Amino acid sequence: MEDYRRAGSGNRFFPNIKQFMTLYAAGSGDDQRAAQTFMDCEASEAISSLRNELRAISSGNYNLDSLNQVVGKGRIGKHGSYEAWAKAILQWMASYRQGS
Repeated sequence: MEDYRRAGSGNRFFPNIKQFMTLYAAGSGDDQRAAQTFMDCEASEAISSLRNELRAISSGNYNLDSLNQVVGKGRIGKHGSYEAWAKAILQWMASYRQGS
């Protein structure tokens, strides 16, 4: 069975991930601060939608080529995988809300 993350099938579009990367995490490299800023600026519906997309990615439900374009391969180098990156963002979001 071919891994859909590499095969190009199972292509899922993540509009909230794209918005997060474009508006909050573009070029900064500080994903933790980007997650905090996102939580400060966005409505609860957008936060919930981003969390749902991050959960899908953290469980391996994504197309590798799509995330390479939207998130960037640098996150793999920094976190080891997109799954680990998504889990880190989710953790930062949860701890930021608890600390507020």
